[in-house]
Amino acid sequence: MQTKPKKISSKEGVLLSTGKDIMSIKLNTTHTNGQFSLVERLVAAQFQSPPQFHAHEDTDWLCYVLSGTLHFYNADIEYVCKQGDCIYLPRLTYFRWANPYDVDARCLIFYTPGGFEGFFEEVVPLIGKKTDHIGEYDKTLNEILAVQDRYKIIRKPLGEH
Repeated sequence: MQTKPKKISSKEGVLLSTGKDIMSIKLNTTHTNGQFSLVERLVAAQFQSPPQFHAHEDTDWLCYVLSGTLHFYNADIEYVCKQGDCIYLPRLTYFRWANPYDVDARCLIFYTPGGFEGFFEEVVPLIGKKTDHIGEYDKTLNEILAVQDRYKIIRKPLGEH
């Protein structure tokens, strides 16, 4: 099926928010015939991904930093990405990521093939019922892990890189 050109304005997209964490799905699999999805994300100050290193079983992940600074951890390597930097994490690459600063960051995340945007459409409303911040894992981790399983995210045991 041939897809058609599509312009997405800065105000367009499927908006998801828990309060401090805001995401906008700019392109989903419907727009791209399943080839990729694109998510703009406001990464709240002091955000950390869940405590276990995780990998996307069948999805490649690319993050382009629009503002602020984000840290990505892969085994014993730490990548610091500032405004204008990007990082590519191919499928089956175990990683964690964070915004360890007191100022928000913004990024574009590209997933290929598309479909992973559905993870956010599921998990953000679940988390929003308990807290206004995704990273409050004492309140949200069980819900996040259950949704991760459905989206083929594999995890290492806690503390293992």
